[in-house]
Amino acid sequence: SFGVLFFATSIYNQILVGFGPEAISGFFIAFRIQAVFVVPAVAFGSGVAILMNQSFGQKQIKDALHLCKVGFLFCLALYLPASSALFFFKNQVVLILSSDPKVQKHALDFLSIVALSYRFLGPVGSFLTILEHIGKGIKALVLNFASTLFVCGCGWILVRTFHEIIPFYYILAF
Repeated sequence: SFGVLFFATSIYNQILVGFGPEAISGFFIAFRIQAVFVVPAVAFGSGVAILMNQSFGQKQIKDALHLCKVGFLFCLALYLPASSALFFFKNQVVLILSSDPKVQKHALDFLSIVALSYRFLGPVGSFLTILEHIGKGIKALVLNFASTLFVCGCGWILVRTFHEIIPFYYILAF
């Protein structure tokens, strides 16, 4: 997963480079905020995976699958209000992270489009972590890499076609 993340951020940088340093800075400020949202989901997924592996070890497959379902729904319940709070308080958060109005504008453009999609980012990140920890790492890697290729490919095409960053943000929210 870290390899996929490195690949993605490298491509994102190339997608944004033609829009100047303020655009890149604003994007990566917002992307850093996104990382803050992902880390708890990964930790939560690791915890659920530990419990699932204990159930698998005791041959309680139904219990393990139930834990996965409940964990996913719980994570969804946490990320729905968290993503909404970020969306509504994005101005205040960005003001803390940058004093440059041009950079702030780019970060706010990103968060205005992408922040509400974090309600799914957390549960999906948690689920991918669960897959990695229950012996389905290849499946998680393929899903993660395919998603990243889609975002990078579509983002590259849209930015080159329309000469605007905003379509790339919509792909990231997808």
